[in-house]
Amino acid sequence: KGDICMLSASCVLQSITFDVFVDAEELSECYVIGGAAFAEVSDRNPKIKIFALETAVSRFSDVM
Repeated sequence: KGDICMLSASCVLQSITFDVFVDAEELSECYVIGGAAFAEVSDRNPKIKIFALETAVSRFSDVM
């Protein structure tokens, strides 16, 4: 509950492209933020970019 997925953050991982499929185990809400919008916000607020990178690294670590 309260989980976040940054693996689809192509604006953070600019040189890597991949498809992302999500299976929800319960009723969920999904918000999709366009890459350009996220890049603009994260460029103005480095804490957002750091959070996104740390989350993506954590997810990759879990998958590997």
